[in-house]
Order: sequence, then structure tokens, then C-alpha cells
Amino acid sequence: MLSADRPRVPGLPLLAELSLEEPDLVRLVTFLNQTLKGYGFVFGLSRNADAFRLAVYRTDDAPGSPGAG
Repeated sequence: MLSADRPRVPGLPLLAELSLEEPDLVRLVTFLNQTLKGYGFVFGLSRNADAFRLAVYRTDDAPGSPGAG
């Protein structure tokens, strides 16, 4: 949800905004996927014994990507 009290950067359109009161990586990745999938980006999150791994993928149907119509 976009809030009016957040500072805006002139010339950069804000696509979406999310507030997290504590680290919630699953919710963050879901937000990124919902916001950026239409631009050809998909995010993945995995965890091993020591750390989290965030992966960023580019889909073939993204505007400007090879193979896009």
C-alpha cells in the first residue's frame, strides 16, 4: 500500500511499497514477486543450515528479453 507521508524521489515512479515491522523474508519475496513479475522478474528464497539465499530470475516473456515477442 502506498502512503502519502513517505518521501518520493523526483523522476522515479513508485511501483509499490511494503512496511515490515520485523524481518519477514517470505513476505518480502512474495511482495517482490507480486510487484515485479509483470516486468519479467521472479524471486526465490531458500534456506540452508547457515543462511538464507535469495535468487532473482528473469522470465523469457519479460519486455526486452531475448525470445520476448
